[in-house]
Amino acid sequence: MKYTPEDPRLTRYLLGELSPKEAEAFEDAMAKNPQLRIDLVNLHDTQNFLGTHLSLPETKLQPAQRQQILHTARSISQALDMPSVPRLRSLLPYLLPLSAAAVFVLVVSIKRPKAKELLTAPAMAQTSAPALPATVAAVAPPQAKSSILENRSALARVQPSLDLPVQVGVANYDLIKQSVHQEQRLPEPASVRLEEILNSFSYRLNGVTAIARSASSSWHPDNRDASISPLNATLSTELITCPWKPSSTLLILSLKGNAKNPVEAKLTYLANPDSVSRYQLLGFNPIPDQVAAASSTQLARDATSTLAIEIETSNAGTELGLLQWSTEGKLAPSISLSRKADAEPSDDARFAALVCTYSQWLAGEQPTVIDADLVAGLAREIDSSSLPKDREAFLRLVDRSLYLAEKK
Repeated sequence: MKYTPEDPRLTRYLLGELSPKEAEAFEDAMAKNPQLRIDLVNLHDTQNFLGTHLSLPETKLQPAQRQQILHTARSISQALDMPSVPRLRSLLPYLLPLSAAAVFVLVVSIKRPKAKELLTAPAMAQTSAPALPATVAAVAPPQAKSSILENRSALARVQPSLDLPVQVGVANYDLIKQSVHQEQRLPEPASVRLEEILNSFSYRLNGVTAIARSASSSWHPDNRDASISPLNATLSTELITCPWKPSSTLLILSLKGNAKNPVEAKLTYLANPDSVSRYQLLGFNPIPDQVAAASSTQLARDATSTLAIEIETSNAGTELGLLQWSTEGKLAPSISLSRKADAEPSDDARFAALVCTYSQWLAGEQPTVIDADLVAGLAREIDSSSLPKDREAFLRLVDRSLYLAEKK
């Protein structure tokens, strides 16, 4: 069975109108044809877009309008009671539906955007349109996992899992400082590496922490100075409100390795499609010389990798998924990501959010929601007389960058 992007069965599958046999055949075809799955995702996005732009706003009658309608209704009622107009009463069952239809046609003709507007309007967030069927994720082959090098958002129902990097460099931060302070210019947007700037600082996150213990049973406190440790790695997390999109959640996570030896580690984010519509690993642009490093699962001795994921929720749900990880081939305790609206963010998480915001601003990413005013406001909130020296230096870098941007 062959399908094309114009095949009506794509729409019927999205709306749940196929018979069980037809739906099973469609899912088999989608498992064999990745392009078909992409067509379904595009159709789902179009559905959300049209649902947003063609939905009618809730309106209320003005007092004068209400009085006019009541007056007209009373006049019709009195007319229907008059013997001279029996014909009108007999036509009433037909006139009312026709009147309602005429009003609907008039409203739609006024509200419907032109074709050009539909093609050029910006992409919209998830609306109340039906979500993709859960079977889309179920039939996705293993290679459908999001790559860590895809710097874009992923639909949770289509790509519910994301393999995360465990090795991150820090060299880009020095290049940014050199450009701003020494060369007195903003760096080229394409040269900015958010993940390397983020990992130039250490963080103590105030969320859930899990520990992967060593499989070795020979450790003893007397061996603390030897090359043996009771811990392979620790994974710390914190969930805070996303500063550039308050309706979303920003997940900050730090994976810290063994103090004595390198560790083989794997880390995966599993999104909860019931609460998450989209998610995006921040940073990690696909440049050739970083492919091998980003794909590595080797966590260096005493190294820490800090990552940030923007999670866009689809409803008021707070269960955003799981972090599953392992060290040396042994599963470690997973972390359930539960968002608590009343949780006070730690100073370290707020600083990490500032770093992410500043880096995206430098890179020209999400310009409709991230601008100089937002960066300046977050920096003012972070500023304190008790800041560590490296964070004071970062605030000076932010201030100088904003000055250079204003001069341009």
